[in-house]
Amino acid sequence: WAPRMKDAWLSLPLRIKDAIHPAAGDKFFEFYSGCSFISATLAHCFAQTEALDCRESAMLSTRYNARNITDGSLKFHRGQLEAPFLAKFFGKSENEGRWTFYFNMPSGDDFPANVQQAIAASRPERILLQVSDLEIATKQIRHFRREGYMLRKNIPLYLEPGSGKMELLLLFV
Repeated sequence: WAPRMKDAWLSLPLRIKDAIHPAAGDKFFEFYSGCSFISATLAHCFAQTEALDCRESAMLSTRYNARNITDGSLKFHRGQLEAPFLAKFFGKSENEGRWTFYFNMPSGDDFPANVQQAIAASRPERILLQVSDLEIATKQIRHFRREGYMLRKNIPLYLEPGSGKMELLLLFV
């Protein structure tokens, strides 16, 4: 799969970087990563970069994209986004730090059961949530506010010009 208009997709990592202003020592975790384009592009800005997806094609694409990263800081995890994974990963001392979570939610999907609480329990400094459904966006804003996060930015994304499809990138801090 490749987008018809590549410019909007190719500029997305820069828009994310400009929105969060990563500092030295920050860490980045991309969930529902697909080919890990965002992670691979931003890996040089972070001390540690991780990606999670359940598909074999995502794993192979990530390996391909990670070849261009000189420091090898991108690690791929093949699996589902589940609360036990988050608890195990963030229970390790080497994974402590200032994390930015990036979720590119599958169209129309919501988080699996108990994952929202596990995300909040992991205490990321920033949460980026890319959604195409305003109902789900509203629900997520309410949930993350209950967990103590504030919606800092709401960035409209027109990643498929001519399709009439708009997405939102929500930044919670």
